[in-house]
Amino acid sequence: MNRLSTIPILSIFFISSIIAAELYLDVSGFQPVQGDAIVAIYHDADGFPENVSKAFYLHSMTIEDDSLMIHLPDLELAPELAIMVIHDEDSNGDLNHNFRGFPSEGVGMAWPKGIVVNSKPTYDKVKISPSTGDTLKVVVKHLSR
Repeated sequence: MNRLSTIPILSIFFISSIIAAELYLDVSGFQPVQGDAIVAIYHDADGFPENVSKAFYLHSMTIEDDSLMIHLPDLELAPELAIMVIHDEDSNGDLNHNFRGFPSEGVGMAWPKGIVVNSKPTYDKVKISPSTGDTLKVVVKHLSR
């Protein structure tokens, strides 16, 4: 078998590993109750966590309470992904940082261990393998307060 004949097989395997699904995010920790919640979902490490424009899924909504239940219908689930929620307090569409480079707005990850406080989270540390219909808990932490 030559190399070219294996490419369609690999393509079919990769395409079949991404499935349409729905997830729920139970997000808490929005203090103060203002601004927007930005959900960024990554299929790989490219851009994670600094560049939300590289997320394959990006959604923003206005915060009206200190917690939100977010429904994500028709989501393309890869075998592994990373889910980040940003508390965009000033609604500028970006995660602000302080002079030391730490986020000055709240950030939360959908993973059982919570956010890594003493270092920048990596994709490999926070990736998960959710199933369709799962409800994932995210606690937004304000690290600079």
